[in-house]
Amino acid sequence: MISFARTNILIFLFIVVGVFNLSAQEQYTFPLSEDYNSQEDSNINLTPLQNDFGQTGSFSSYDIPSSTCSDNTETIGGFSFEKNAGLMFSNNDFIDCEYTISFTFQIDSLLVRESREGTPGTDWVHLLSFEHIDDHGIYIRVNSGEEGTGTLDFWPNGLVGSDNFFNTSDLYELTLVRNCSGIVRVFVNGNVFDSYDDSASPEYLPGDSDDAIVFFRDRPSAVLDDEASSGFVRSVVIANSVWSDAEIRNRADNFCNTLIDLAFTVQDTCALDQTQFTITPDVSDADLVTWDFDDPDSGADNTSNDINPTHTFSAAGTYQVSATVNYSGVDVTTIQEVEIQALPDLNLGNDTTLLPNTFLLLDVTDLGINFLWNDGSINSTFTVTQDGTYGVEVTNASGCFASDSITVTYGQYEITVPTVFTPNGDAENDIWIIEGLDNFPNNEIYIYDRLGNEVQFLPQYINTWGGSSLPEGTYFYRIVLGPGREEFGSVSIIR
Repeated sequence: MISFARTNILIFLFIVVGVFNLSAQEQYTFPLSEDYNSQEDSNINLTPLQNDFGQTGSFSSYDIPSSTCSDNTETIGGFSFEKNAGLMFSNNDFIDCEYTISFTFQIDSLLVRESREGTPGTDWVHLLSFEHIDDHGIYIRVNSGEEGTGTLDFWPNGLVGSDNFFNTSDLYELTLVRNCSGIVRVFVNGNVFDSYDDSASPEYLPGDSDDAIVFFRDRPSAVLDDEASSGFVRSVVIANSVWSDAEIRNRADNFCNTLIDLAFTVQDTCALDQTQFTITPDVSDADLVTWDFDDPDSGADNTSNDINPTHTFSAAGTYQVSATVNYSGVDVTTIQEVEIQALPDLNLGNDTTLLPNTFLLLDVTDLGINFLWNDGSINSTFTVTQDGTYGVEVTNASGCFASDSITVTYGQYEITVPTVFTPNGDAENDIWIIEGLDNFPNNEIYIYDRLGNEVQFLPQYINTWGGSSLPEGTYFYRIVLGPGREEFGSVSIIR
């Protein structure tokens, strides 16, 4: 059996009462490692109660002592509360007639501070009570001569459990259950300490829908110095149903495993990339690990049972990723917000064909902060002047990158050469007009007769030749458009 202990901070768990919902059982868990909110609903929270100096406490870390968990001396997070301060949970119709309250706590001081009238040599530290009942609830009682230790006092029903069971070092898990028959039972570290029939005059039940359960600070009566201590609290659980003895025992058996704060680190947080999750501490001895990536658009890949999984998020955005570790039926869950960054919206366009003597400017300046083209250049623009495939990788300020490429082909200008023209002065078809020739300003045209003799030379022809003095007939031409490109054919002159 484990002993539950803690070093120097009082850890007490807060209880909440709510109205029982006949349609569904509900349970809220308050890790108290970062805030007062429930893991199940951010709108459900504990309320810190100030002491007379306006102090409440702070979220802090705590080293688990070896006397609590001999094989586990990890540092855990929780809430360190000040002397005479506390926590409160309002019922708000959450509990009707049955509930379970469980919490982990440690008390800093178990001293006989002064003698009170009628009870000389004793002292109490208040743990929990309902706001509507004055001076009834669960306390730790310190006996004279036994300072530093205490016995559970199920007030006004008397001392319960082992004498001087509590000390100021260990962490303890206290569980209180009440069923609709009015039977109230208190467990410490999974063991039954006492039971009480609360049916005749309910003291362990909210008086009305607005009633609350108060921890540590003795309310509604005036705060008494000898009924308060500073301490440490974490892992408050409030349910509107009754846990079975087996479940309470199982939770106690797995206390040291479930005491550790789960967390995970995230690498590669870019959309459409494999994001790596690494959980801490080592949970390889767990029975089951279940991840939920809050990404339903990823289908069956939205969950994983790998200890340290990868997940490809379907889009950029904020995701509430949860990891649940199960030890013999007891779940421990951590939920963290993961921001998945957008990739650069990179698109160089479709493959294209350009005409000679033109260029294409590829500009990705607005898409990122670092650029790498496939020729090694790192400018944000690239000017294409020849055939080829041009690719770029763009990295944005979030460290996410995207790549794209485009293939550019330079095509050829075409010309249309008339096979006949009629230079007879009628202003119709008097000129040999070659369409498209203006795209080749350095052209040369050679005209030959049927015997192969050159009869006309037209350098840099601009569609002005009317046949000169050549007689009617058919002639042959050679049109030089540029290096390696020539056109051949025949043209007839009819007058």
